[in-house]
Amino acid sequence: MKIISVFSPKGGVAKTTATLHLADCLSTIFKKNVLVYDSDPQGSMYKSYYQCGKFSFDATAEFPTEIGQYDYIVVDYNPTVNFLTEHQRKLLKISDVVVSPTIVDKAAIESANALKQIVDPSKIINLFTMLDNQDPDERQLASKFPHFFVVHKSVVIKRAMRSCETIFQSKGNGKYIKRAREQYIDVVNHIEAIKSIR
Repeated sequence: MKIISVFSPKGGVAKTTATLHLADCLSTIFKKNVLVYDSDPQGSMYKSYYQCGKFSFDATAEFPTEIGQYDYIVVDYNPTVNFLTEHQRKLLKISDVVVSPTIVDKAAIESANALKQIVDPSKIINLFTMLDNQDPDERQLASKFPHFFVVHKSVVIKRAMRSCETIFQSKGNGKYIKRAREQYIDVVNHIEAIKSIR
């Protein structure tokens, strides 16, 4: 079993969107048994999305105690390093992988570096979310970080989230939805290749 933490010190970087899409990709495409744990005290992932949708994975807002049947536990966090509970800090430290979503913005990228103070940097997968391909400044800044994975800004992702689903459940098969699926599959392929520390 692997633990994947999806954490960013900054809000508004599509962290919950990334959590749901990574979990659904693991479950739908990679046929893994997945549990998503919403550790955010506000429980926004669980209340706002999971309870209104039909996902292929299990989710809980309570700390899971029965986890033996799962291949992956994916943990969603509230933003900001300063307000993490001791429990959340421990979860980050024992995670096999920490996916760190960020937007293509200098301040956001610098904020993401704060994660290296509490997590082994070799466990971190950096993920640019919402990269606007039409914005030359964003493209230029993103090009300076070739080791970051990328999910482009896309109306298909926004539309799926509004419908309480992911792009892996959406019926569309156009160019943009295929690209978004491929981008999340790339991240999951990398996660799958990482050996569990358990």
